[in-house]
Amino acid sequence: MSSHAIATIWRGFVLIAIVSGSAFFALADLSSLPLEGYDDAHLHFAAFVGMTILAASAYPHLPLTHLLLAMGVWAGITELLQFLPGVHREPDWSDFAFDILGIDCALIVVAWLRRLVLQASGVPLVPQAGRLDPVRSTRKTTYVQ
Repeated sequence: MSSHAIATIWRGFVLIAIVSGSAFFALADLSSLPLEGYDDAHLHFAAFVGMTILAASAYPHLPLTHLLLAMGVWAGITELLQFLPGVHREPDWSDFAFDILGIDCALIVVAWLRRLVLQASGVPLVPQAGRLDPVRSTRKTTYVQ
């Protein structure tokens, strides 16, 4: 099996995991789950850290700004879904804020890891004038020696 096929399967798995996990936690009645003693804000933070790291691993060349936008929109959608009738949850701005905080923290770690990988591969991190940093861009970048 080629590396492209494996990457495609991984992306599909990640997409299914993020959508199904989010839908479950956004729409399910969580009172029956053993989550007593856990602050809802911590659960939102942890969920979006995990989902963002999964998304970054599935799309390693996607600019971090695009990941931030995509995951931020997804955080908003999961809160808006809670307005649906029959859903036993209520949307909350603080939940959305902790979602965004989790996304931001995960992207800081991803940016740091991407830089470590570039340094380990011997690629200088000083881009040529007028070119974008590879952590933020998928365009081919020429580096100064």
